[in-house]
Formats: sequence, C-alpha cells, structure tokens
Amino acid sequence: METLYSVIIPHYNSPEFLGRCLASIPARDDIQVIVTDDCSPCRREVEAVAAEYPGVEMIFAERNAGAGAARNAALPKARGRWLIFADADDFFLPGAWERFDGYASSDYDIVYFLSESADAVTLQPAGRSSTYNVLVKSCDNRSADSSDRLRLRHDVPWGKMIRRSLVEGGRVMFDTTRYCNDTMFSTKTGLLASKVHAEHSPVYCVTVSGDSLTRQRSPKNELVRYEVILRKNRLLEENGYGQWRLPVAAYFKSILLSGDRQAVREFRRIGRVYGVRYLPESWRWIKRRIDCIFTGKKTDLANA
Repeated sequence: METLYSVIIPHYNSPEFLGRCLASIPARDDIQVIVTDDCSPCRREVEAVAAEYPGVEMIFAERNAGAGAARNAALPKARGRWLIFADADDFFLPGAWERFDGYASSDYDIVYFLSESADAVTLQPAGRSSTYNVLVKSCDNRSADSSDRLRLRHDVPWGKMIRRSLVEGGRVMFDTTRYCNDTMFSTKTGLLASKVHAEHSPVYCVTVSGDSLTRQRSPKNELVRYEVILRKNRLLEENGYGQWRLPVAAYFKSILLSGDRQAVREFRRIGRVYGVRYLPESWRWIKRRIDCIFTGKKTDLANA
C-alpha cells in the first residue's frame, strides 16, 4: 500500500504530551509517523510512550539542536505523498484525517486548514492560531492575490499538508535557529507551490504553555527573530513578492527599549547586512533611543 502521509514530530522532554499527540493519529498502514527526540533527558519515558504505538519510527538525536534540526533529521526518512507536521505538545482534532483524505488525490501543492488553540495542560481556549486562521479564512481560492498572501505569510508548518515532492525537489530544509526555525521553510515551500488551497475546516490544535519558545522574549532571542524576518523579506523581494514582506517595527521597539548595548550594536549590524532602510521620521526616533542607551540617560529613553 502506498504511504499517503508522513507525519513528522519533533519532541523534547514532554512524553506525556507526545502520547496525546500520537493518540490523535489513526493507526493506518498509509500513515507513517516519525518522531525525532531532541536529546531529551527523559529518554526512558520517551521510549515507553513510543512502545505504545508500534508503528512509530523513532530517531534519537545525539545532541539538543532544536526543532528545526529535529525535523530535518526526519525528512530523508519520509516516504508519504504528503508531509504533515505536528509539535509534540499539540494534537490533531477529531475528523482531521477524513479531511486530509479528501485532498489526498488532489493536484494541490499545499492545502491549508484552520487550527484551534488551547492551553497545553488545561485545554482552555487560547489565541495562538488566530493569525493563521485569519489568513486561511480570508483566502479566496479563486483570487491569485489572496492565495499569494496565504502561501507567503503562513509561517508555521502545522495546519497544512505539503506535497513531499515539492520539498524534495526544492531541497527545502528547516533553519536550525532556536527561534523561527520554520519561517524560511514555510516561505520557501510557499514560493515553490504553484497551486494552493484554503480549506475552512479545523484539523489541528496548537497548544501554549508558560515555558514555550514562543513566549521567551529577550534581546538575544529577538535578534534571532529579527534576522530571520529580514532574510524572509529579502527572499520575497528577490522573487518579486516584496509587497508581502513582514513588518519589523516591533523588533525595533523590543530591542531598542531593552537598553542592552550589545543587543543594540548587533541590531544595527544586522540592519546594515540586509540593507534596512528607515523612513526619515522613524530613523530620528531610533537614533534618539540609541543615543539614550549609549549615554545612559534613562529618563530620555523613556520619553524619546
């Protein structure tokens, strides 16, 4: 039997959530499940969970390198017609696989679905999927412009099914940055896709927790995110889609208001590398804040 789906799941140190995720995937001969454990300290517990699902293929990384590297380790082993990505603390919703099956024989390169969001432990509703749901809901499949917006702005790998030949043919890999490691993968596959479709049905629940990477905000972390977004914007411009660049003003604010001199220096260096251009009024605002940081005038910083 042909393998229709390869489900790729990076995991780190949350075996109880991994079990919940695996339980939401039906045991079918046409579904391949690959879990890459990112050098978790609780390997025995992970092996115990995996043993409950005999069809799961486990990869144990030798060092902790992040979700991007974990997904990259699984990609060469995928043999399904479609790639479906999930995070270990998330899960698929009831009816998800019937919806996937409805597109398994389609000629689309990527199919985008709606997602729900909840607290990882309490399962109380959360808002992490809202941005991406807006993109899916606002997509008119008959409009090239709205389809472009979806495929070039949907920057997460979950909530979609991607034709494996698209990824392999384009030699697309995930970044190995600690943060935003899926942004460039999503952008590159979006650029390669010639035919996409938005399905207004939910298939996935993305969870939030207090220690998740998406909630870790520091000048150092923000610099990583800032550079990834600048790389994405450059790629869009090079391919004639400059109108879909992402705004970076939020990174200006978070990094410059941090008062971290080293972070500000790195911020300026990254901006020079990518040729960032500021509006005159924006540059004056930024310059005042930089001056406040390096002169130590905190009162000026607050009022700049």
